[in-house]
Amino acid sequence: MASSSLAASLTVIITTSAAPSNPSTELIEQVLASLECHARALAECKMLIVCDGTRASAKNLFRSGRVDEPAAARYAQYKQRLRTLAVASRFELRLLELPTNHGFGYAVRAALGEVHTPLVCVIQHDRTFLRAVDVEAVATSVLESKGAVGYVLLPTRSTHSYPQQVASRLGELGCRGDLDITRLARPMSCAGLRLLPCPKWYDSTHISSTQHYQEVIFAEGEGRLLTQGRFIESELGGRQLNDFASLGIAAAVAVWATWLFDDGLPAPIVGHLNGARTVAPLGALDAKFPQSTHGSIGRRWEPPTAAPYEPQSESEAQEVRAPND
Repeated sequence: MASSSLAASLTVIITTSAAPSNPSTELIEQVLASLECHARALAECKMLIVCDGTRASAKNLFRSGRVDEPAAARYAQYKQRLRTLAVASRFELRLLELPTNHGFGYAVRAALGEVHTPLVCVIQHDRTFLRAVDVEAVATSVLESKGAVGYVLLPTRSTHSYPQQVASRLGELGCRGDLDITRLARPMSCAGLRLLPCPKWYDSTHISSTQHYQEVIFAEGEGRLLTQGRFIESELGGRQLNDFASLGIAAAVAVWATWLFDDGLPAPIVGHLNGARTVAPLGALDAKFPQSTHGSIGRRWEPPTAAPYEPQSESEAQEVRAPND
């Protein structure tokens, strides 16, 4: 699929919300710059930044959208800066500002109401691309699957050695028999690329069919899957794993249509930027993370030998740590 065809078929949805780094826009600018560097085909697509609303609180609980007055004021300033950024941006970028707090899942749902393409790429405001990815091949796999591929997760640090992780987890749930997901791998149009069954939804960067979101994830009625204010992965994770354990891998992936992109390389494609604090100097960051874009906000993906980031308090650990890396 050519980049021009992808631009006609896919909309990039970037979710953002109140964060300790407000009013700085550097975090989201890092994400945009990483698209241009590592996924240029996505950078040429229409982009919609959906800004979640907040709820007034005496204490800042950012992951729940609860903020005090000073944080709310900084978030308002941040959104104003985003408006200015959108006008001056080299990307085809616009904003959707939600008046009330929706949570990640329902913020994506609101954004889908503004989407007119068969595919979306959903990116959180602190998820940056670390290396090149063939997004056109992923998009083609979704479009040509006739619904069999509804969601494709791009690898993160959490999906390292994923076949072994899945076999171990399903074994803990009492599954027996062949638990090797690689035997059900779907080949892709380019040699060396494949999709692996993904028994757990991750909110991290993924490409999905708009129809899959609308008819499966946000289905209404008795089978409703999500609660407003929640993350999708926290709502679906247990339910999906139980289905994979009870139905078997092949039957469950036919129901959920969730897959993991695998290009055979061990390094993650997507990493987590931590917007809780500013770190410097830039030279040290560039030397430590040469595959990342420039900037002074947060940390990039760290190799297993690197010292982990240590929150300064338990409340900080709960409020600024992403659900997965």
